[in-house]
Amino acid sequence: MRKTLLIVIVLMAGIATAEVALTLGRYGDSAPGLLPDGTPTRGHSYETRNPYVNRTFSDATINIVVFGGAWVFGLGCDTDETFSAILEKSFAANDPPVRVVNLGQPDFTSAEVAKTFPRMLARYKADAAVVMTGLTDAVPLLLKDDYFARRPFTIAERGSLDVVRLVRLYGTLRFAAMVHGGGFKRASETTFKARYFPMEKTQDNLLEIGKRAARLRVPVVYVTFPRNEASSWLHPHYPIYNERNLLIRTTAYNYNAKLLDLEALMHPLKTPEYLLPWMRWPHPNAAGHAYIADNLRTELIAAVPGLNL
Repeated sequence: MRKTLLIVIVLMAGIATAEVALTLGRYGDSAPGLLPDGTPTRGHSYETRNPYVNRTFSDATINIVVFGGAWVFGLGCDTDETFSAILEKSFAANDPPVRVVNLGQPDFTSAEVAKTFPRMLARYKADAAVVMTGLTDAVPLLLKDDYFARRPFTIAERGSLDVVRLVRLYGTLRFAAMVHGGGFKRASETTFKARYFPMEKTQDNLLEIGKRAARLRVPVVYVTFPRNEASSWLHPHYPIYNERNLLIRTTAYNYNAKLLDLEALMHPLKTPEYLLPWMRWPHPNAAGHAYIADNLRTELIAAVPGLNL
């Protein structure tokens, strides 16, 4: 009888602890106010965030085209909260008018960016381009399906404790132990060594982008990514330490282009107020997008004639 009672008490304590953890960590809940904008639609497709997809551009405006993946798209934020939208608003008083085209798409690698780059420059009569690509290339093959934007949000029932949420919590805590215990560092020498794209391919794609921009005489601002590091025990970030930022810096240097080094400016552990804490890998929140837009504005003013302070 005592043994049974002890088991019941232990189970109840475990359930209570798990419920507290689920409540405090909000694990399984998406941030409020995101649906329908900023979340995957049915079938894991995404609405375009380019307000000019059906517009014809002319030389009467200053046209800035922004290329990249989920960071440029603004995964987890509303369309008007993305740094592309904020950037355009910041130039609202500029004469001639400024148009900022957001071509970001979740899952886009440097290969897709390089492929569409010259065509989109011509399509939108670009006076400047912003390129933020390369991080997706670095995703370990074993994490590709989880890391990519196919499953960025985990929306579960609120309130009640169920088996699904317990399983998810167990998986998260196990993953957190691996992250904080240095498991990824050890695994990087074996299973996680294989990357979605090798460094050489990312380098070729970035150099092709630089070559096309130089040939067309379109100034480019290259943007690096903050380092991905664990944020908390309940919300660990995939620690994809990679050298893609080095390739981005090298490309900017080789083509004498502008560089916005977010790796130096937005360290996830030093500036957590700029990131969405409930996503499994770092993406900027509205404040983070505003911060990027502010810094990007300075680089563009220095690169593009006709942009006013």
